Amino acid sequence: MLSEFAATLGLIDVRYTDPEGARDDFRDRWGADDMPYLSRYDGLAAIRLNPIGGFSLGMTRAVDG
Repeated sequence: MLSEFAATLGLIDVRYTDPEGARDDFRDRWGADDMPYLSRYDGLAAIRLNPIGGFSLGMTRAVDG
């Protein structure tokens, strides 16, 4: 996923929570009976563009700090 690369480069900030119990609408699918969660992205809570990401996209002129 693109967010994993952007977060690794420090362009965005991401916040994850425990994915277990985040959603329960996949349990009726074949083979998903014993799965605690569907994917690791079920715990993705927030994505934020930080100042470095804004600078790299040309949204700001300078990065403070």
